[in-house]
Amino acid sequence: ATFGMEHLPTARARFISSLERKIKN
Repeated sequence: ATFGMEHLPTARARFISSLERKIKN
């Protein structure tokens, strides 16, 4: 899912990606 990571800070992008991994796994 893309939440406009382009405009989000790197830390926020990492946080979201980590959440996505937890949700998928």
